[in-house]
Amino acid sequence: MPDRGEVSPDNVEFIRSLWEAVDEGGLEAALALTDPNVEWAPHPAGGRVLRTKELLSFLEEYEGERELLKATPYSISAHGDMVLASGSFRLHGQGGQISEFQIHWVSNFEHGRLVRARSYASEAAALKAIDSEREAQAAPPSTARHANDSNSSSASSGGRSVRSTR
Repeated sequence: MPDRGEVSPDNVEFIRSLWEAVDEGGLEAALALTDPNVEWAPHPAGGRVLRTKELLSFLEEYEGERELLKATPYSISAHGDMVLASGSFRLHGQGGQISEFQIHWVSNFEHGRLVRARSYASEAAALKAIDSEREAQAAPPSTARHANDSNSSSASSGGRSVRSTR
């Protein structure tokens, strides 16, 4: 079983299977393959972190009267203990309108299990988030203690770290 810091080819294949499940059976089919406690942070949710059941409700509301027609992954790649999946969703709306949007998911695995996934509107933003998280993971413990001293506070927003000094 892989430790945090290394990604198994199985994790990449698992993400690929999620895209296939969405394409073949819809969002419900894909989310049925995940743990109900996975933390999901879709960028349209404005920084909210949702569990699997909450994500499904959010996405049903987000889709509105539109119907998912196709999920197409463009690329799926490993980045340490994370997997970046870029692709598009094609939706059919009222009056026959077709809309398509690109999305980029960064999925975190711990001990071979999907634990967290965040989406980004651009690949550049997703790669920047991966770099930031890898830098934070590589920071020596003394740096982490200094960052959390009593003179500052940190908050998390949509997978990004926001730091303010009092």
